[in-house]
Amino acid sequence: MNFYKIQSKLSFLKKKKVALAVSGGADSMVLLHLFDSIGLKLGFELYVLHYNHKWRKESIKDLKLVKNYCLKNKISFIYGEARGKVIKSEENARNERYNFFKKHALKNKLDFVCTAHHKDDQVETILFRLIRGTGTNGLLPIKEVSHLISHTVIYRPFLQFTREEIRQYAKKHHVSFIEDKTNLDLKFSRNLIRLNIVPNMKKINKNYTNNILLFSNLVYSQNVELDNYFSRVLCEIRTDKKKEIFPVVMSRTKLVLHGYNFLVPFLYWLLSNIGVRGNLKKIDSVIYAINNYGKLDLDSKCILEVNNDSVALRQKSQEKKIKHNPKKDLKLKINTKPCKVTFDNKNVLVITPFLSKKFLTKYPLDVENRAFVDLSRFLQKSLTIRYRKPHDIFQPLGSLNTLKLKNFLINRKISRDQRYELPLLCSDKEVLWVPGHALSERIRVKTIPTHKLELKRNYG
Repeated sequence: MNFYKIQSKLSFLKKKKVALAVSGGADSMVLLHLFDSIGLKLGFELYVLHYNHKWRKESIKDLKLVKNYCLKNKISFIYGEARGKVIKSEENARNERYNFFKKHALKNKLDFVCTAHHKDDQVETILFRLIRGTGTNGLLPIKEVSHLISHTVIYRPFLQFTREEIRQYAKKHHVSFIEDKTNLDLKFSRNLIRLNIVPNMKKINKNYTNNILLFSNLVYSQNVELDNYFSRVLCEIRTDKKKEIFPVVMSRTKLVLHGYNFLVPFLYWLLSNIGVRGNLKKIDSVIYAINNYGKLDLDSKCILEVNNDSVALRQKSQEKKIKHNPKKDLKLKINTKPCKVTFDNKNVLVITPFLSKKFLTKYPLDVENRAFVDLSRFLQKSLTIRYRKPHDIFQPLGSLNTLKLKNFLINRKISRDQRYELPLLCSDKEVLWVPGHALSERIRVKTIPTHKLELKRNYG
């Protein structure tokens, strides 16, 4: 690893607030050593984020190693751990870890959160997705820079270096680290790829890592161009002339004129943008339906209908909509006085003005039915507490984009019946708070809260 090359590359971090995700393993401890070595010269404020998933009894050793390094070198150390029942799922672990990052990025106003992902991680991720089953989107490389929340960037400075180069750095600079025994557990798919598949790939071609990454970057470049091209074609062939990509109605004649070799990648792109899962396996069925004027259920939310010269992708009708939304909306005016309203005879919403000039209270977790918010833009205006309705939208805390509330609830794995029983704080069709689940970016506290929200059960 070229230390000087990294140092010059990181000059843009000068005088920034930088946090490192450090587990105690070789990769992250090298990341910590490297940033600690150049931090004084670049003058950035350094933090360390350590999250304990509690998968191993030995994880206390990781904690001690990272914490002691931070104490010795006067680095701000931030610790978090899994709560409740431990679920040994790689996807669940990643979600927990990144929620921890978001929470403290917001709290400490971090500019960057850096992780130690490297070149071998890139290859293993691509292989994992390819084996599991993916289209071209799954073959895209890990981005060096991505957004964590609105003002914080995830930065991965080691993507050009291999695991072996990082280990050589650790040996040369006497960096202490702990070997995670779960990295040898073949129950986890990534370990199986790393330990059993990759060694055999080396036997075929020692340059396999660069070849796979070159291929991945080529796919990425082609995807960018195809996205622009398919967007233009969609505008030409759709008959509903809407700006949103879903629902969509297209001319069947214009669509099939492009031919089969166009239809396969185009439909994959379209279904991916709509959010239909497992769409790669459904493309042949979709083409068959288009050719034979058929009707096809794509998933729980989307249906394909082909009639005359119309190819329509629409949202399924919700039979339970009326059953689960019987109550009227309850409006409330936001001002500088406390407000307490009972909704549906079982939920009590309490809105209390925050009068202190200082804010020292910790932010509640998403799972809590309380939140500190900034309602300054809604003062003297009416908000609504109600149940979910069609076309509700939501901008989750830390997100740059607005999405359909339904898609957000599905992503959070909230059951269909429960989705209709959640009391929501709304401004027209925009949801501002899903108590116990998430807060909107629109009412995020920037400096001092204006109000405190609480949802309580009415037992009276």
